[in-house]
Amino acid sequence: MDSRLPRTALLALLTLFAAGCGGGGDDGGAGPAPVPANAVKGKFIDSAVGNLGYACGTGVDATSGVTDGLGQFDYVPAATGAAAPQCTFKVGDVVLGTASAGARVTPFDLVSGASLNDLPLNARVVNIARFLQSIDSDGNGSNGISIQAETIAALKNKSLDFSAPNFDALATALLPAGKTLVSAANAGDALKATALAVYSGNYACTYSAVINGANTVLGTVAITVTFDTLTGIGTPTYPTTGTPFDVDGSITPGGVTNTSTSTGATFDGGFTSDGTVANTKGAGTWIDPELGSGTWSCQHS
Repeated sequence: MDSRLPRTALLALLTLFAAGCGGGGDDGGAGPAPVPANAVKGKFIDSAVGNLGYACGTGVDATSGVTDGLGQFDYVPAATGAAAPQCTFKVGDVVLGTASAGARVTPFDLVSGASLNDLPLNARVVNIARFLQSIDSDGNGSNGISIQAETIAALKNKSLDFSAPNFDALATALLPAGKTLVSAANAGDALKATALAVYSGNYACTYSAVINGANTVLGTVAITVTFDTLTGIGTPTYPTTGTPFDVDGSITPGGVTNTSTSTGATFDGGFTSDGTVANTKGAGTWIDPELGSGTWSCQHS
């Protein structure tokens, strides 16, 4: 008996074997395309969110996959003058929302018009944060949010309206066994804490005023931001070195600061950050009862 398989049957088996060994993506299909050489890293933050699905850009600049343990995703920056590419984030098929790609993306960026300075915080933003914090593998968002593969698989062909009046019931029905929905208050506090952590650290600052028609640096200030508190020491340098003064103030999760000095001056303005030290800075105006007024600026160091 000839035990050899007919050639057509052998080819069919080889075809099936090759299909079974093909790369698998998040949805069980073909894996994501190779990352373009000009791609850069962004980071999704509600605490760093790992294993979050994303798709950014279009055409040859398209990127997709899941975030790494630091919440990082790949995207191709827009050409100068062009709009930033859009990124959609999801868990399984539950779409969180779409935002412009950047070095740092948060739940606030997924909701048009939402801001950390909102009082109260935007409800849709808070619900997105509640969902992510609730599906964290170890339930401890302070060490990052990690989404298990089983959770992603369970959320295939699922959807969730983060603005629904009955959001709590809808979200609870989608949570993995043993998980409970994080409260709005706790999720909001976690969002604020994560935002404030971006500003924490030391800054080198200067304050200036217009003297004889020219903007002139009047002194330097070394400040430290710890959670929502700002402290530091200022030193006048114009026209000569003067007596140091204390600086004390506060900073909101949205970066707004109100600061006063032991000399009676007040400093108002705000801090901004894209999550990198190089682009974490502050600027604003100051008023002093004796010196007048001017501007100030700080750079994270």
